[in-house]
Amino acid sequence: MEEKQTMEEAFENAAVPSWRDQITLRSMVTSFVLSIVFTFIVCKLNLTTGVIPSLNVAAGLLGFAIIKSWTALLQKCGLLKQPFTRQENTVIQTCVVASSGIAFSSTFSVLFRVYSHHYLIDLVNFFRVASQAEEGNTPMNVKNLSLGWMIGFLFAVSFVGLFSIVPLRKMMILKYKLTYPSGTATAYLINSFHTPKGAKLAKKQVKTLFYAFCGSFSSALFQWFFAAADGCGFGSFPTFGLKAFKQRFYFDFSATYVGVGMICPYMVNISLLIGAIVSWGIMWPQIEKKKGDWYSAQLSASSLHGIQGYRVFLAIAMMLGDGLFHVVYMLIVTVRSFIAQHSNKQLESASSNDLTAADYDEQRRTEYFLKDQIPNKVAIPGYTILAVISIIAAYAVGDPEGTYPAPYALMYRGIALLGVEGISSLPKHCLALAIGFFIAAIAMNILREALQCCEKKYRVYRFIPSPMCMAIPFYLGGYFAIDMCLGSLILFIWEKANKQKAKDFAPAVASGLICGESLWGVPAAVLSLAGAKAPICMKFLSAAAASGS
Repeated sequence: MEEKQTMEEAFENAAVPSWRDQITLRSMVTSFVLSIVFTFIVCKLNLTTGVIPSLNVAAGLLGFAIIKSWTALLQKCGLLKQPFTRQENTVIQTCVVASSGIAFSSTFSVLFRVYSHHYLIDLVNFFRVASQAEEGNTPMNVKNLSLGWMIGFLFAVSFVGLFSIVPLRKMMILKYKLTYPSGTATAYLINSFHTPKGAKLAKKQVKTLFYAFCGSFSSALFQWFFAAADGCGFGSFPTFGLKAFKQRFYFDFSATYVGVGMICPYMVNISLLIGAIVSWGIMWPQIEKKKGDWYSAQLSASSLHGIQGYRVFLAIAMMLGDGLFHVVYMLIVTVRSFIAQHSNKQLESASSNDLTAADYDEQRRTEYFLKDQIPNKVAIPGYTILAVISIIAAYAVGDPEGTYPAPYALMYRGIALLGVEGISSLPKHCLALAIGFFIAAIAMNILREALQCCEKKYRVYRFIPSPMCMAIPFYLGGYFAIDMCLGSLILFIWEKANKQKAKDFAPAVASGLICGESLWGVPAAVLSLAGAKAPICMKFLSAAAASGS
């Protein structure tokens, strides 16, 4: 009989704690520590490729592990006053994801490039925006930042979402029953942690995560010894040969992106690889042969009037095509939903009849969901004011050099320059190619939606690549796509061998791989500031270059 209990029936006798009991000192301290860790991870991922996986599971799992260990210790000492609840676990997970999300959504990790001769001390005062591209570099691109400006900007972009979601929360969640996959998955995960069976599995998952973390951290430490300068070390290993390496096809031994690949859906990773093959394997080598014809041979590699222009604007075209399709598609779906609802009955707040018709879990969740909310009279003015502040405080994005290319920065820069200078700034035939890729992106999305509606037997729509994902390697290359596809391959083999174990432990392994290598960046930065350098430079040269030297 116990096995047939629903999740909420299992917690029926557990009173829902007040918000003061949910937001505890221990939850805030844990959230703060984990937020620092996850912010490092998000900044690294955002500055290298811009691909950020969902970190909800890792945040929930680590929050559970830390507080559960602390409460177990207090219980043994007879000092435990307040048990650890699933609501408190959710507070930790929410705080961690929200805090680390600021590093991504506020765009600070792609906004700025520090002057090449300034280091950590000058970080707040000297930033140059979008200096990788030569065009448009005027004094308007330089902004001396103050701490107050940065804090104000962060508050603006952080609270806009809070105020804007309030008017929509009832309609989207209660009326339209939208599930929000990542949030739903996290809720099920946290609920399972706080059942006896789930707690045992969580302990095993934490142990697995720790092992993966140690392995990833140790691997990053080992690789550091061979990277004394740029172009040295395992990160520059020509896995598929020097010619492929020149076209950015190689495995760079990044545990982080192997872990990201294990979390991201298969088709996302395959789309990235397809995009890399289309661009760096086919398009760019052919366009480079037109140097001196399609664009001036005297232009530098970073000029948007040269090969860089094709890389940036074709990627932008695919992203715009994909974005336009989804905006129009969601608009159509929303309008149809409103019409369908209106034809049946007027939209109302969830009534007692609705609650009676719903199952027990739905009734209980809806009841507590409707208890606490920000009034619309506060939310709407707050959203409006902060939106205006965001527009005024926002500044054009930039692009760092070297290890962190911040891929989206140059694309935003290209859009801005195109808006100012017009299509005359594009290199030869770039507009025609961009239009072609724009149309192709829309066509691929239409094909996927059509197949999803009409072809149910083989579900062929699953194999249509994502144009947005395909566009990312247009600028970066295929090295990270290879890492992520390796992660997908590991997960695929694991699922074939034991699907349940893969489902239970793959997220833990992936989180450990991501956290371990990303956190190595902290001691690596300390060593760099202290002037310590790796003792070995491991480079790979062609036979001709080696014999010449």
